[in-house]
Amino acid sequence: LESSPYRSRRRQRKQHPRMSSLTPSEFIAQVNTEYERVHRDFEEQFWGTKMALKEGDFSVEKLGSTKAAMEAFLADEAKLKTTRELLASGTATDDEKTTLAIFERTFGCYIMESAEAKTLREKCTAIEGKLEDARNKMKLGKSVSGTFEELSSVGLRTRMRVDASEVER
Repeated sequence: LESSPYRSRRRQRKQHPRMSSLTPSEFIAQVNTEYERVHRDFEEQFWGTKMALKEGDFSVEKLGSTKAAMEAFLADEAKLKTTRELLASGTATDDEKTTLAIFERTFGCYIMESAEAKTLREKCTAIEGKLEDARNKMKLGKSVSGTFEELSSVGLRTRMRVDASEVER
């Protein structure tokens, strides 16, 4: 019986209570903890790929998947439903109501009801990933008189703003 699906589902419910059975403070803490995890995973991939870091496990594919995971978290209709139930319950403190109102607006902004919109969003995320990958492989710099000098975006901007030579600017 230990391996029966019924037992594992029951055990899972004990470990992760249904959102609607949580108090406002428990729900807020759970959402914040889960969001911190998905957002951190996305941010690590974002900066790892944006800075083209060689050390670490960074890739455009992982950037896309962590972004999708974060957006799926924010577009979870069950979270919006629970948020609205808790707001309507009258059990939240003023501070909790403020936080829940922010949750309601945030979740509402990420939920896409149209399948077509979801498909387009996925395509946009893939295109963004390809552009990011191409940017990471692009050499930045300047070419004057046929000689290429590698410069960062900051270096290029500085040269354009302050170099005395019009040709350099």
